[in-house]
Amino acid sequence: KSPGYYENMLENHDVVYNFANITINSLNDLKKEKYADLVEEFLDDFGIRKLLKKNSCGLGDVLFCLQHTRIVPRKRIDFALRYTYELFSKLKEKKMKKAVVFFISGHHGDEGKYYKTQLIKLNKKLSEQYNTKKFFLVFAEDYAHGDHHFEEYPMIFSKLGGISTYFSEIEGFGNNLLEVLSGGLIPVVYTYPVFINDIAKYKFNAVCLNKFEISKESINQTIDIIQKNRKKKEWANKNIKILKNQFSHRIFSAKIKRAIIRKRTHV
Repeated sequence: KSPGYYENMLENHDVVYNFANITINSLNDLKKEKYADLVEEFLDDFGIRKLLKKNSCGLGDVLFCLQHTRIVPRKRIDFALRYTYELFSKLKEKKMKKAVVFFISGHHGDEGKYYKTQLIKLNKKLSEQYNTKKFFLVFAEDYAHGDHHFEEYPMIFSKLGGISTYFSEIEGFGNNLLEVLSGGLIPVVYTYPVFINDIAKYKFNAVCLNKFEISKESINQTIDIIQKNRKKKEWANKNIKILKNQFSHRIFSAKIKRAIIRKRTHV
């Protein structure tokens, strides 16, 4: 109907990636009272304080791990559990941690109902295999959330000194990944195709796996991040800076504005 329109569309376009709602400028912002209150509410709302007290664990004894995704097979939470159990075993050997809280923040939906059951069974199996009763698998959807919002979890886990797992085998640009980074968490990531093609070039700091294999190298890298607060802070602050410069609402609005005011070729 409009000769040349398709060619013009290919020539005159822009790419807008996912963007993050950046609420902290650095890890230092998490020292503010409101984030301390968020953590206190989280520990109470999800029964974690009672759980730790029952198992004679203080907050400093616990590795908090956030799986900030929905419960569906392509997110490979099964591998995340295997990875975190192995990580926990090494942390115990080094007398660094006595327990793990592995928290899945998303819901299962119809497609993930059976997968959730599989994860519960796998957790029980791994608990026996690693001879521990202090690896706690927590599903956010099993609790009344109180006033917590999904996007707050990365900041809560960052405040608790935790890490994040993100082992999706098939994924888009990864909005949940950007949320994790914007909260100051360092993720352990599987480098899925879109990550390699479109995300890696921004040089985010993360522990990256190119295979679904638990290597000594990646475990040691993760322990290094857990152990070295200064390094964690440097990595997290650089990630937040990249997000602000490349994936903020400001960047998004500028591209939309350009699209609106640019000279039209189809009229």
